[in-house]
Amino acid sequence: MGETCTGPHAGKVVQNASRIPWRLIWHELGLSSRWIGRFLRGLYMPIRAGGRDFIEPGGRTENRGEYEGQENMERRQDYWDRVYTDKPSTGCSWYEPCPTLSLDLIMQAAPGKGPVIDIGGGASFLPDRLLEAGFSEVTSLDLSAVALSGVARRLAPFGTRHHVIVADVTAWSPDRHYTVWHDRAALHFLTEAADQARYVAALRSALLPGGIAVIGGFSPDGPLRCSGLPVMRHDSASLCALLGNDFTQLRTVDHLHETPNGTVQAFQFNVFSREHER
Repeated sequence: MGETCTGPHAGKVVQNASRIPWRLIWHELGLSSRWIGRFLRGLYMPIRAGGRDFIEPGGRTENRGEYEGQENMERRQDYWDRVYTDKPSTGCSWYEPCPTLSLDLIMQAAPGKGPVIDIGGGASFLPDRLLEAGFSEVTSLDLSAVALSGVARRLAPFGTRHHVIVADVTAWSPDRHYTVWHDRAALHFLTEAADQARYVAALRSALLPGGIAVIGGFSPDGPLRCSGLPVMRHDSASLCALLGNDFTQLRTVDHLHETPNGTVQAFQFNVFSREHER
């Protein structure tokens, strides 16, 4: 059974992405989350001299450049592959049956329905809703190949309108542009100034002038940790300072998210427009 999405896009049904009990199969076979994640990364990220290829659904390949800090990135990937292997996405604290707030903020502020990139979305249903709403393309970028393999299967009917990139955003070099950058709870895991600077560099490189960035994460009243990891809580002032003069703040929304176990977490979402070059 699916779950009904409420709000302005009511009537859309969120299909359960875990009909096939992959986790039970993996555990019966004695496969570790690290092995599973690295096997899937091998499918999505064949290594070649001079960089990495990212295989997208439909067989297309895109070169995303070389990585810095490969060992650190692989530790992060192993961690998130373990998270998505050890429990269903519906049991993760950030799970939303329908990403109503993100969808509404994008629909209200986006300059048309051009390409969107969802940063750190994991198994989110936001790409489904955006594609159904008529956006031309949606790209899902995440560290976890385990999470993205499920998303790729789920959205295979959309063909080349949906793409996946297995990458650490702090080491990713975009080779195309997007009109919308969406991030729900990816930036707040970046607690080091150097990683935050790399994130902003990727954002500037990826987002077209006039495009929007929707960035959500724990607010100053939110938790200090998420999924066992420390986080950097942001408000509109700290995000404005981080993004700099290239971006104009359009809107701030405080939001209380209820996790699957009933815990309430304080989030804040901010919407920014990237300034046109002068």
